[in-house]
Amino acid sequence: MPSGHHITKTRKPKRRIQYSPENLRLFRYKYCISQGALSSILDVYPSAISVWELGRGFPSESQIQDIESLLNLEESEICSILSVKAPKCLDDINRFKLTKETVRRFCKRNAISLDGLACLLGLSESTVEQWGGGQYPTIEHHKALTHLMELPKEELKAKIESLVPKKFRIRKKNKKQVREYLIKVRKKYQINQKELALLINVCVASIAQWESGRCYPSEEHLAAVKKLARLSERKVDSMLFEKKLAKLFNSKESIAIPAPAAGSGKTISINPAKI
Repeated sequence: MPSGHHITKTRKPKRRIQYSPENLRLFRYKYCISQGALSSILDVYPSAISVWELGRGFPSESQIQDIESLLNLEESEICSILSVKAPKCLDDINRFKLTKETVRRFCKRNAISLDGLACLLGLSESTVEQWGGGQYPTIEHHKALTHLMELPKEELKAKIESLVPKKFRIRKKNKKQVREYLIKVRKKYQINQKELALLINVCVASIAQWESGRCYPSEEHLAAVKKLARLSERKVDSMLFEKKLAKLFNSKESIAIPAPAAGSGKTISINPAKI
């Protein structure tokens, strides 16, 4: 190749986006813009945007020129226009149905707290907490969140493990493990479901449901069982006796106690309610 000659790479001109109902709708979805916001930018009625997107009507030639100019702007220019002409609609997310409940379901499904989600997005928890409660994500935050929700399961899991501290991860409830633990505790102290319910102040039906796997105990009740499991058998027997005695004194039943006469084998019935 002769010296002094340089090959210059010619850039392909950016393909100009033409107006069509579909392109107009995709533009709104891309930037989370409501029909009201778009109508404010184009100085038309909101109903006109709806009619155009449905293909039931067509904008004038001058309006088509304005729409095409808007469609071909850079993202930074679009954001600056939105911040001036439609600041309240900048964060519109109605199309995506992104509510506080959606965010909480995403956190629950991936076993992370709102703090954990904030870590993934590089935001504060207060910012994430406000979404769906009258305030919405900005365009950049919304894009980051939707991208996060669309990630493959394995990739999202790896991201959580690398970015979210352990204190912001929620341990998934293992009903089978809890069932086995409760049975183990009962066998250790040789008590039945009714007696375990009495010791931790719940109804017998709750113990039955936990052991059958139909539901999961609350953190408070699980902590009570764990606290009980650390006690000695003698201490548990003593607690159980006191609880049974207190229950009898609070009821209207009669208590049968041995007679004072040694070896007589007789019992005396006392009604606690009359004492």
